[in-house]
Amino acid sequence: MHRKTISGNALFFILIAIFLLGGVTVLLMRSSGQSDDTGSTERASISASKVIQSAATIETAIDTLRSRGCSESQLSFTYDSDNNGVLNSSDTDYNANAPTDESCHIYSVKGAGINRNLTAFTIGTVGVSAIQDIGTTGKDLYYWLNNATNDPLPADGLGSSLCDQINRQLKNGFNISSLPAATGIAGNNFTGDYTVGDTYGDAGAETGMAGVKAGCVLDGARYVFYRVVLKR
Repeated sequence: MHRKTISGNALFFILIAIFLLGGVTVLLMRSSGQSDDTGSTERASISASKVIQSAATIETAIDTLRSRGCSESQLSFTYDSDNNGVLNSSDTDYNANAPTDESCHIYSVKGAGINRNLTAFTIGTVGVSAIQDIGTTGKDLYYWLNNATNDPLPADGLGSSLCDQINRQLKNGFNISSLPAATGIAGNNFTGDYTVGDTYGDAGAETGMAGVKAGCVLDGARYVFYRVVLKR
């Protein structure tokens, strides 16, 4: 009888140990999942800050060149895209209105001095379109980004998590579940002509953009970050 009691007690303690071990395992799994989620959110938050800062840097560069006497039409966002050591009409976003001495070039040491190839932030594109209720009725210059390869964007590009973090940091009121639809905003590259482009925020699914200087919106199925860098 005594041996049976000991055996029964031993079995009881073994069952208790198994139960406790299972509980600890569940807690560890939950903790790990929460850590992964927290880490993902933190990474998206850091990337969002860098994306927003990249646009602010371009805006500051534009202000600098304008203060030196560059006209709105002379601003150039071209760069040596074909890597032949010469800036000419074969290069991306070439602006024939810009001075040949490159004094109004954003990506030239003779201009604003932004090194497009060595910067610590993602380089986007500058387009021309009017954003409703920003500036006057003239077309604005806006910086846009949806590149899926350049640092600091994650491998899957500008996805919903990063888009949401961008809008949260900007506090622009955009909701990730019902973003303004700005068809074609990832385009309209500026080459010195303000008569082209579109108007966003004036009608339909994009009306939420009216008066909003920066945010992450939808262009078809793509998330696109934009920021007005020269309001007109």
